Amino acid sequence: MNKLLLVSILLLAFSNIVSAEVYTISGYTTFSDGTPVKNTKIIVECSVNEYNCTSINDMVITDLNGEYQIILDINKSYNGKKLSLEILGEYFVHTIELKSQNETQQKPVIQDIQLNQNPPTYPLSFSACCVFLIFSIAFIIAISRTFNRIFNPKEEFIIDRIIVICPICNGNLPNHLLIRHLIVEHDIAASDAANISEQATITKI
Repeated sequence: MNKLLLVSILLLAFSNIVSAEVYTISGYTTFSDGTPVKNTKIIVECSVNEYNCTSINDMVITDLNGEYQIILDINKSYNGKKLSLEILGEYFVHTIELKSQNETQQKPVIQDIQLNQNPPTYPLSFSACCVFLIFSIAFIIAISRTFNRIFNPKEEFIIDRIIVICPICNGNLPNHLLIRHLIVEHDIAASDAANISEQATITKI
């Protein structure tokens, strides 16, 4: 009797293993505006009301295009059961359909997911902040020079007429262009160019 029971259990377990098959769900995930949901995890579980569906507990991550793929090993007893797909706090239901899966063995079941939420807003990157800072400084300098030309035209005229000798190439050029000349023509850092410009010799005013 015990042997017969053991054989029955083994046959039942073997039949479940034999009937188990690969079930694939794939698709694209997007925000409400159509933007792909990149590098985000999707948690796969049985729905709350599916009491005989406790073995499914998986997690996948979307790629840079928002595409995902879930691969499950299930048997025919899971046909019609509902799965819960959680992404960024939103839940979506998938109903297992083994019959349609059997008709096209190599093709996954397609389920695209669109969230109700908008994509998150990210702060400006470090490079963007640097570019913004440079343009801001250039704008302030330009405004300052404009006001200086308006209210002190004589002083500005004298400064523009000062000719100096470049300490590197001994070329003659206006004093207000020396720092730019050192940076562009001689590949000198801005801080070093400012120090070198102080050593320039004035040829005429």
